[in-house]
Amino acid sequence: MRELPPHEGEGYARWLSGLGIHAFVLSYRLLPDRFPAPLEDARAGLDHIRNGDHGLDVGGVGVIGSARVANSLACS
Repeated sequence: MRELPPHEGEGYARWLSGLGIHAFVLSYRLLPDRFPAPLEDARAGLDHIRNGDHGLDVGGVGVIGSARVANSLACS
């Protein structure tokens, strides 16, 4: 799996954390993998957050991002 550049997602997470909001940065497969692999990875990460396996209380989940996968998650 190719990693995201350090600036991807971390800025959003730090900003939200500064507001007292729990934030997660999801990683997903990029090229050479093709659709739907990135969306499947992001959905698995979102399921992990919603299931509460991390020990945090998540009453609601929002999605923010600058990639097509974030848009697709927000619409699902």
